[in-house]
Amino acid sequence: MRETVTPKLIEELSEGRLDTAIVALPVSEAAFAEVALFSEDFVLVRPGADANKPVPSRDMLREMRLLLLEEGHCFRDQALSFCNMASSAPRELLDGSSLTTLVQMVSAGIGVTLIPEMAVEVETRAAQVSIARFDGPRPSRKIGMIWRKSSPLAPQLTELADLVRAAGEEMRATPVVGPLVGPA
Repeated sequence: MRETVTPKLIEELSEGRLDTAIVALPVSEAAFAEVALFSEDFVLVRPGADANKPVPSRDMLREMRLLLLEEGHCFRDQALSFCNMASSAPRELLDGSSLTTLVQMVSAGIGVTLIPEMAVEVETRAAQVSIARFDGPRPSRKIGMIWRKSSPLAPQLTELADLVRAAGEEMRATPVVGPLVGPA
């Protein structure tokens, strides 16, 4: 198992170097089977001193210094899409190579970022930040598993997808994160 950017996973899956990948959907590649596993919201990470401030709207977020993952990460594109911003928009964006880096930059007061809700507990435990949910519509993404339709492992991969989905449902039923600031 390993982590890399979605285009690399798709390339390796197409070439038969990987059997399956867990990615943000849709991938929309005709050669791949796609199975939805779960959806997750993105949350706003901002300096701890901002904990009691109102949650900014999308329009306000576009005016803030938004810290994003570097080019090639699908999460970067998802965050930009929520903010209605083009990746090449001329504005002050700072990039990081990991969610940990982004959260530490927020803790240092450099800006704000979005992270997937499933990453909150791990990524924010050592940082002086506040977490907030957006008012609706909330930014979110669908996570799924993909594999080559021609794979002889398709039945086993379908079973694996069912197990991952069940584990995700169990995690959502018993959240490990305390209450987030903002509307629930």
